[in-house]
Amino acid sequence: MKARSFIKLDENVMVIFTDGTLLEFGDNNTGLTGDWKIDVNRPIDRVIIYQRDETKKNKLYIANHAGVQFVQENNRYKIKLAHVQYIGETQLNWYEFADAQAQPIRYLP
Repeated sequence: MKARSFIKLDENVMVIFTDGTLLEFGDNNTGLTGDWKIDVNRPIDRVIIYQRDETKKNKLYIANHAGVQFVQENNRYKIKLAHVQYIGETQLNWYEFADAQAQPIRYLP
């Protein structure tokens, strides 16, 4: 499955590629990922996380976008997550999964 398979009609989604560095999940299905250069004014409903795994079983998560947290040291943002759910694994590479290029952030309508 590709990222577009998880998008509802009229939903704005941010798809993130990560190796897991700075990815945090809380016990209450919340999370935090970052640090990213993003457009904070762009409307985002949900976030799909593609976590690269060396075994080629890349982990997928989906969450509600719960805001951002500015990181002054590097002028970037952490993305706050709510209702994080593990949705499976994919053997697709990042480019195939997100219909993306080299950037680690992909916006999909």
